[in-house]
Amino acid sequence: MIAQFDVVLPFELTVPEGEQFILPRYQINKYKVQIMPPIKTDVPLKGDTVEQVFLNGKKAFIANGLRILFHKKRLNRKVGIEHDPPLSLIEATLNMFLSNVRFVTRNKNIKTIDLKKSNWRITYLHDDGSEFKKNKKYARAIGSRAFTFEWGALNKKIWKDVISLPLNYAPPQWEMLLIDANSVLPEVGPSLVLLTTSLEVFISHILNELVKINDIPENLWNWLNLRGQSSRNPSLSEKFDSLLNAVAGFSLKEDKALWKSFNSIRDARNKFAHKGIAKINKKEVTEAQARALAQKVREIIEFIKDKIPEQLHWQTFEYKITIEGRKKIK
Repeated sequence: MIAQFDVVLPFELTVPEGEQFILPRYQINKYKVQIMPPIKTDVPLKGDTVEQVFLNGKKAFIANGLRILFHKKRLNRKVGIEHDPPLSLIEATLNMFLSNVRFVTRNKNIKTIDLKKSNWRITYLHDDGSEFKKNKKYARAIGSRAFTFEWGALNKKIWKDVISLPLNYAPPQWEMLLIDANSVLPEVGPSLVLLTTSLEVFISHILNELVKINDIPENLWNWLNLRGQSSRNPSLSEKFDSLLNAVAGFSLKEDKALWKSFNSIRDARNKFAHKGIAKINKKEVTEAQARALAQKVREIIEFIKDKIPEQLHWQTFEYKITIEGRKKIK
């Protein structure tokens, strides 16, 4: 029996027409797995405005789908049970292959896929490729359609705030880094690097400004912070703790929950920087955890902002926005 898995890719590939591909076969658990060349699905292409595509001078097409065949002597098609093969195994197989494609092609657009957020379908077939007859007890096909919308908002109030800023206004760099950290998700590692950089830029700026208004001698401050070697300079933890306490009279440690989140961000970033995988307590950081940590960075920044002199405050904007989309189903 065959479980034919088709998925819509969140990126597109240019494939020569009529190209003869070697079809790899793998043994994964109890399944013989065959990965097919990229296909064009019924989902509209981003490159549809291009009338003709050529790859190295050869006529080509734009593909946005991938097909994987899972062969097994008998597949459990009973309605109401977990998919056979399990979605976890399908997702792992798919992402291992895509990881290899990303590595070989060096294509930044190729990323791993979360099937809960993707359009996919499993069609059950006989070994000869023919479909099963209808039977209420057994599934002939199963699938999922996911829709993702990223809408911004711009109303009269937001517009007024935007134009209240000078055209050459320079936003706080840590705020822009924090936005970037969210924009690169679901790439967890790069997001954590940006989150840590945001914290570094923020605390360095705040400490330097606090030193100025507290009349701390510049040569003493430089002696503390500029030792000639980065390994001898104060660490990020020391800046949020002992140095902040020295120039402002408080430390991030005063909020145990935020201090714990700070250390989680720092440790996960370091593991990614040194081993290539972001982990917290030996477990790989998920996209959801990374988004939660990004929120914690904002809370850390706000915690410190609330305690420093008002003259060092910067302008921020907060809105309560609700966006609702409706569509008639005919």
